[in-house]
Amino acid sequence: MNFEEFLKEIRKLEIRNHRLIKKGLIGGFQSRFKGSGLQFSEFRPYVYGDDVRHISWTTSAKANETVLKTFEEERDKNYFLVVDVSASARRGPIGGSVAYRIAEVAATLALSAEDLGEKVGLLTFSQTVEKCLPPEKGKNHVLRLVREILKTGHKGRGTDPNFALKQLKGYLKKQNVIFFISDFEKLPDQRILKEYSMKHEFLAIGVFHSRLQRFPSFPFVEMEAAENAKAFTVSTDSHSFQENLENEEDKIRKIEVFFQSARIPFLKLNETQDFLKPLETFIRGS
Repeated sequence: MNFEEFLKEIRKLEIRNHRLIKKGLIGGFQSRFKGSGLQFSEFRPYVYGDDVRHISWTTSAKANETVLKTFEEERDKNYFLVVDVSASARRGPIGGSVAYRIAEVAATLALSAEDLGEKVGLLTFSQTVEKCLPPEKGKNHVLRLVREILKTGHKGRGTDPNFALKQLKGYLKKQNVIFFISDFEKLPDQRILKEYSMKHEFLAIGVFHSRLQRFPSFPFVEMEAAENAKAFTVSTDSHSFQENLENEEDKIRKIEVFFQSARIPFLKLNETQDFLKPLETFIRGS
């Protein structure tokens, strides 16, 4: 993508982002992810006149003195986008549309966070970490994020979400709202997800092909495996090929169940639908 094409894509995304503001997504961000107002700071000895409701009786018993829990005003949360840029989203009869929709959703979220004046970071991954930009504020920073999200020619073809999430820990200095956006060709370990969900607001967005069941019928088609680049020939009207398409639908249902069992909020999208309204509903938590 050259610079002129990049600017055109940015302009389209900014127009869509303005629609999101009108549709209430920004309000959804504010209502769902706002803090409680105070967060724990430290323990200190109780002093006469302190609010007795903040005494930690458990810690006091261990310390053999009356200990108080102190609090400070909660700062704004950072937003972090974890975006799958592996080759699997570019497979199939509709080329790179799933990969582009993943990028479009991620870029829209980045622009929305910027409209709120919040810090937003980015980690893109395949079987390795392609790029990681720590959370910052400002239009220039967000444009850099969007450029990274939209660019093509990533190094890796495979997918390793566990490696990506393990590397992400080093960039999280405070509580974050994490959007994990992928086609979920491979699922992360539930133990890692549980660890993240205990410390952060963790949400998953899956983007999938919508036309797998309507693949055109051809006697022989040359294809390439997305994540290892191996070429092979298939008959799209064969029983085995159609069975594989049905398996794809079953796989998507299993992904939904996976995140439900992990108690991770999950949004399912496809590459053709208008994602604005589903995303707004998802952000609001309804």
